Amino acid sequence: MDETFRWLEINPACCNGRGWADTLYPFDRLPPGRGIEKYERLWQKSHLAAGIALVFETDSETIGIRWSQHEFEEEPGSFETRSANGFDLYAFDEIDGDWRWAGLTSGIRVSEADVFTLKRGHPLGRRRYLLYFPMQKTVKQAWLGINERAFFRFEPPRKDPPLLYYGTSLINGAFSSRPGLSLAARLAREFDCPLLNFGFAGSAEMQIEVAELIAELAPAAILVDVLQNLDLSLLPGRVVPFLKTVAAAHPDKPILVLENAMALAAFWRDGGGKAQMYWWNVYRRLFRKVRRDFPNLHYVSGLELMGIDRETGSDSVHANDIGFDRMFRALAGALRRVSPQFKPAVSAAEKRRRYLKHFE
Repeated sequence: MDETFRWLEINPACCNGRGWADTLYPFDRLPPGRGIEKYERLWQKSHLAAGIALVFETDSETIGIRWSQHEFEEEPGSFETRSANGFDLYAFDEIDGDWRWAGLTSGIRVSEADVFTLKRGHPLGRRRYLLYFPMQKTVKQAWLGINERAFFRFEPPRKDPPLLYYGTSLINGAFSSRPGLSLAARLAREFDCPLLNFGFAGSAEMQIEVAELIAELAPAAILVDVLQNLDLSLLPGRVVPFLKTVAAAHPDKPILVLENAMALAAFWRDGGGKAQMYWWNVYRRLFRKVRRDFPNLHYVSGLELMGIDRETGSDSVHANDIGFDRMFRALAGALRRVSPQFKPAVSAAEKRRRYLKHFE
């Protein structure tokens, strides 16, 4: 290892984003022995480190990251390389009380050290950092490198209730340009709460075992955004029992149930968006059956998510950063409407005033 750094192994127990300590591998997102293993693709995706994040404090002028992955690692497909493979670093700004982006690893190397160079002509002093793990990689081990004489401490994981986002490949990292810009990560920073990322690409199918796992947790709010992975034939048998299980376990917590955004290719297919509308209508009718008994369930229309100008996709299904930004604004607004916990801590005018203090 590089002799200019003092290397510290990252203990999974120090990380945010883990719902259970008894996972098969250190940075897994779901525990074994709960029936998930029979869904091979879902079990495989649960080993990915999406949403795992570490907070630490240091005055080191450079920060290194080394990591290894499991031997069974699969290729992330066509996901954006640095979102799929990169570590994304934020620094806490004491002046305006917000996390600011600080750097991103290349997403290419694994065996060599990637380095964040933080010094920009003046000492930084001690500062808190937030490090997001890659969204489409398993992480077997990881080490932080700091300057030899630098101060360092790991910050323990937060104990306050997290935002739980259960979703498809969009929440598993496709196609945000980096981990910190992923939709779920942005929502968690906006409301200053921990995150449990339950994004499982191609395998978020409302399995009842997932509902039972969510029922074990104590989230501040739950977003269910899985319709893109649900074949029409699965809707009648899965939607009602899944939502009933989750809502009954969390009767006083807001649960947002999302339609998927209108597929960009729908306008070029026979019938335009009619097939999509039929899919939504079936989903909405099933939702209403459960909503009668659980008023904490709230429905979000797919037409609210990305707009109608067709500039929001990386392909016919997945959002680009424009699409994710629109989804972020729509969902942040929805959360504010359904729960006082998600009211903005400061006004937009106050945020601007604090930001301008940097230039005084």
